[in-house]
Amino acid sequence: MAVLFGIDRILLSSPEWKTKRLGLVTNHAATTHDLVPSRKALLQQGFQLVKLFSPEHGLDVQGADGHEMKDG
Repeated sequence: MAVLFGIDRILLSSPEWKTKRLGLVTNHAATTHDLVPSRKALLQQGFQLVKLFSPEHGLDVQGADGHEMKDG
């Protein structure tokens, strides 16, 4: 039995809100079951991902503790 993450279930279901403008809270560790970054998988499936939000250290964990991260 394969383990599916929440993102895998969303990609399989093609929800009615797929064409809405979406924001995603994510970081480098958020992937599908086959290790495709969630943000890339959503875009590849035609989701309208328009904004990414990430934790303190940035999307790719480049920021130092407590330091401001610029938009990127």
